[in-house]
Amino acid sequence: VIRLADCIRVTEVDMDGCPRDTGSFLVETTEKIFVFAADRHQLEDWTHKLCEIAFPVGTHSGSPQNQNPECV
Repeated sequence: VIRLADCIRVTEVDMDGCPRDTGSFLVETTEKIFVFAADRHQLEDWTHKLCEIAFPVGTHSGSPQNQNPECV
């Protein structure tokens, strides 16, 4: 279980060893960094949706753990 309330960053990354036709992205929380692989055609959908959930517009500005969220 990854608590998206503790999320600091969601971004695509280049990782060696990813299966063919996949792309990788990471989810960084206050305690860990998780790396995932997704179908290359769905990669942007995954990162975009995670950013929408982890960093809702207008709610992260007052939250100490999410003061500078990064979605790339």
